[in-house]
Amino acid sequence: DALNLSNMNAEWTYSDSADAWTLSVVTAVTNPEIEDEQGVSVCVPGAYVKGVDTNSDGEADAMSGTVNGNLVIDYDATVTSTNGQVYTAKTAPVIINTGAAGYSEQRNQTASSTYAAEGYINVACGNRGKQSTLSDGAFTGDAPSCLVDQKNAVRFVKYNILLGNLPGSVDYFVSTGGSGGGCNAGFAGLAALAALALIKKSK
Repeated sequence: DALNLSNMNAEWTYSDSADAWTLSVVTAVTNPEIEDEQGVSVCVPGAYVKGVDTNSDGEADAMSGTVNGNLVIDYDATVTSTNGQVYTAKTAPVIINTGAAGYSEQRNQTASSTYAAEGYINVACGNRGKQSTLSDGAFTGDAPSCLVDQKNAVRFVKYNILLGNLPGSVDYFVSTGGSGGGCNAGFAGLAALAALALIKKSK
């Protein structure tokens, strides 16, 4: 399915305690089969953001709160992680959190601000899984649906970085997950499969 790149003028919420901006869940593709399982949310460190442009004039006119608009990126700002690495809006690692516990569906969730202080971009996404069905009862969670949905979330973030809508490095993605997202009963976890897909795509 085609990426939905028309929805970045979405709701952003600033957390003063975490110094981070979080994008409300938006659909990653234009025609999702199950909208509640094919979305993506992104949390970015506040240091990389001048504010939110709420009237499409290219200027930051909202510096806090919950507002609709586009991020105005500060490419000169830096964040030093606890291990001494210095990151900018162009070099910040992007953390992709895969769900799919037991290879089941993962409902969309809001990205956590856990990594903001380290200078990382954090991404949360939903995915269809082994129990996903459409409103008419038709099964739609067969493999590789879960991996396709996670790859679409990654593509969504990458394209928006390239378009200047999000901070982060398109060359520094880290894939992580637990249970079916990590590994389960000796089978390859989705985090590893998503990372492998990213490596193949970059070659």
